[in-house]
Amino acid sequence: MQTICANTIRRLAVVVLLFIASTAQADPQKAVVRLPSHGGSGTVIATTGTRTFILSCAHAFQAGDALKPIQIDGEQVPAGLPRLVAVDYEHDLSLIEIPAGNAPNVAPVAGPGHRPSPRLLSVGYDEMRLPATQRPAHIVKTDSDITWTREPPWHGRSGGALLDLDQGVLIGVVSGYVNYPEGPGLYVSHRDIGLFLEQQHWSSPSGSMKTRGAEREAGAGYWADPRPPMIPGFPLLTPSFPPLSCPPGG
Repeated sequence: MQTICANTIRRLAVVVLLFIASTAQADPQKAVVRLPSHGGSGTVIATTGTRTFILSCAHAFQAGDALKPIQIDGEQVPAGLPRLVAVDYEHDLSLIEIPAGNAPNVAPVAGPGHRPSPRLLSVGYDEMRLPATQRPAHIVKTDSDITWTREPPWHGRSGGALLDLDQGVLIGVVSGYVNYPEGPGLYVSHRDIGLFLEQQHWSSPSGSMKTRGAEREAGAGYWADPRPPMIPGFPLLTPSFPPLSCPPGG
């Protein structure tokens, strides 16, 4: 009887440990990855059992750089051949897919109507150096297309994340700056990010696609509908977004 109880206790302990591991909060800061092939940064915003999606800027993929093989490194990035599946040069956004899933760290895009907390962090790989640069950020104002911060990011952080640490979500993408080191910094706005993802068949908690069986990703923000294909062979448009004080790949 004692042996049976001991075995039962051991099994229960294993179950508890597995439950804790499965429900542990992923670190959104570690979801920001490096793109050494293009001199920029990106953020894992969703992962399933078979696919992982990374949000970055568009100006790292201007002209011939859009056809270059993409190299990604970061905290336990799933192994797979990354491909650029969507790009919006006007709003400086790009989406990369890796055909492998279960990335351990995800920073989902905040859902519609999100109000930023006071604890914001700008994360990316300045000058491609390791580890990732993490700097507090303070929003000065937000236009429809741009979120302005008091602190400017630096080269290499382009495509990285403006994170809301209280919610563990992404609310902006590093785009450039006006003056350094005085600032301000420029980030693609949360509104434009949401519109970009919706154009790629992504949904949100309030989106109509939720009723069509969309597969929800990690977090409470936008997630990918697994059924509609991502844009195959997207058109290589002439870049129309001139990043301010931030050269291609930076």
